[in-house]
Amino acid sequence: MRRIILIFSGSLIGLVLLIYLIFFYSDIELTSQIPAVFKDSNIKYEFNNGMTYIHESGQIRFPITDDDTTLYVLNGAGQDLTSYFIDDISKELVIKMNIVDAKTRKTAYFQVVKVPKAKLNAIIQVDKVRVRVNYFNGHALLEYDLTTKQSKTISHVSGGK
Repeated sequence: MRRIILIFSGSLIGLVLLIYLIFFYSDIELTSQIPAVFKDSNIKYEFNNGMTYIHESGQIRFPITDDDTTLYVLNGAGQDLTSYFIDDISKELVIKMNIVDAKTRKTAYFQVVKVPKAKLNAIIQVDKVRVRVNYFNGHALLEYDLTTKQSKTISHVSGGK
């Protein structure tokens, strides 16, 4: 009887841990403030109709920065980022964004994608990382320079064919 209780308890603890890892632990973090790692980026944002938009010169943007161990990509929450992966063929960090099922919130929120630099080694080219944000029928392709800590938009394709 005691053995059955121990097996049941262990299974229950394992199930709770698995649920936590799947649903709550992610490399995409939701936060109510712009993280301190972006303090020098002078980020401007707008909270409108329950969604947070980060913009510069009238264009939506995805600020990128890094420290010794991690690359960070910031997004205004609403049209949420859902996942990311490293594309070894195109040598890009690919982030998927859900623009179809937007989530409105009562206050401004942000999402931060945290990618360990060890995962990026295969795609770094001349101290630069390409980041592609895919959404519905479009994408934004960015390039981040690890030396100068500057990013630029390479291309932006939205909707349609």
